[in-house]
Order: sequence, then structure tokens, then C-alpha cells
Amino acid sequence: MNKTENKQSFKLLINATLVYILAYLLIYVMHQVATVFVAWDFWIDSKVLYYTISFLSPRSSPLWSFDATVSVFLAGPIISLLLGMIFLTTVNWLTKYKPHLLNLFFIWCFLHGFNFFFGGFIDGILTNTGSSYVAKIMELSEVIIIDLIIIAVYLMFLIGGYSSKIFILYSRGLKATTAQEHFRLFTIHFVLPWLIGSTVLILYKAPQFPLNELLIHLTMIIFLGPALYYHQQLKKSNVPVQPIRQHHRIRWELIALVIATLAVIRFGLDEALVINNPVI
Repeated sequence: MNKTENKQSFKLLINATLVYILAYLLIYVMHQVATVFVAWDFWIDSKVLYYTISFLSPRSSPLWSFDATVSVFLAGPIISLLLGMIFLTTVNWLTKYKPHLLNLFFIWCFLHGFNFFFGGFIDGILTNTGSSYVAKIMELSEVIIIDLIIIAVYLMFLIGGYSSKIFILYSRGLKATTAQEHFRLFTIHFVLPWLIGSTVLILYKAPQFPLNELLIHLTMIIFLGPALYYHQQLKKSNVPVQPIRQHHRIRWELIALVIATLAVIRFGLDEALVINNPVI
């Protein structure tokens, strides 16, 4: 690629990474809000920090009934799944229109939504948080839990395979006409933004590094893996790479929005926000 082409690719990468971070924050915030709200509805007090939610009512409290445990720890994943389905429907509708950063935002929202549901289940089991509490109170055997993990991974692979079509249509809308160009645009818009965006979001929570935060980013690989493999196979067709034909610019308004959102969450929740029910 020539110098001009490198500049265009760099601008696309910056914009795509910003969109990845914004989409993650939207699903993350909705996941946390749903969890806190349902806990509040069951009279369970919670403490919200920029990196986690902790509950002030001990696990031995009678407030943690069967219904409360299942509802609280499934509220976030379920709202994430619903948002993922809504954004997926929106993405399928928008594929007939010219690609825009809004399309890319919806694609990442749908992927994050499904990842917080399926990947969140796996992360909870591995870190003994969230979904593990539901499994314990439902007295699920290890065999059933392993089966559910296998099913979750299988469904994530299926969704990732289906996403390949969405990625191809998005790249085609950017005038990608060759296999190599599809692979390059897929890397610029999805693989590198995931890698860079995840790193930024993990370091953003320093000095706290929650293990489930790391895992929720890693499980995204299961969605991107099938599409990456498909694009890698296309790349072997040895068709000459065509240049990116459109002029792109760095969206400074997105940079400002990402910085402002991260600052509000970090500094606004640096001191714990306690959510409790008033004593009557």
C-alpha cells in the first residue's frame, strides 16, 4: 500500500476502535443497570464502582431467595441478549443501505450483546461469579454445566459464522471487490478494533483488573474466529488488492464522546454509588 492508502486505513482503524469502545460501554452500562435495578426490586442493596458491582447484603441473607438470586444474576445477561437481538435485526435491515459508522456501531452492539449473554455465562462459571450463583442455587450438576458451556460455545460459533455475511456486506459497501481487500477491511474494522479497544478498556480500569472483565473480551474471539477463518480462506485467491476508493477522516466528535463517557464512568463512580431501599 502507498502512503495515502496507509493514512486512509489508519483513519478507518481509529474510527472503528472508537465505535467498538462506545458499543461495549452501551451494553456494559445497560447490563449493570439491569442488575442493580432488579437487586433493588428485591430489597438487596448494592454498591456500584467503575469496575464492578458488589452487593451489601451478604449471600447468607434471607433476601437472597431462589427467585432473587436467579433474577438478579440473569437480569444483565437477558437484557444484553435482548439488545443484541434488536441490534442484529437493525443490522440486517441496514445492510441494504450505504455503510456508515452507525452500521458498524450496531454490528458491534449486537456482538457485544450476545457476548455478554453467552460469553458472560462462561465467564461466570470460570470465575465463580454471576451465572455460577444461578447454577449453584438451581443445583445443576457439573455435567449439565459443561454441556451448557459447550452449547454456548457452539451457538457463539454459529453466530460468528452468520456474522461473516454481515462483515462481507459491510466491506462490499466500502467498495471492496477482492478477497484480499475484504480481509484487509475486516481486519481494520473488526480484528484490530477488538484487540486495541479491549486493551484500552482493560487498562482503563487500572489498578483494578477484574478477571471477568478480561474474559468477556477474550470470549469475543469465538464470534470473530469463524469470520476470520472465512476471510483468511478468501485471501488465498491471489486476486490483486484494490485501493480503498473513499476518502475518510478521523471523527474527532467520536474521540470526544469516548473520552467524556469514560471520564464520567471513571470519576463519577470512583467513589462507590450505594443503591439501597429506603427504610420504611
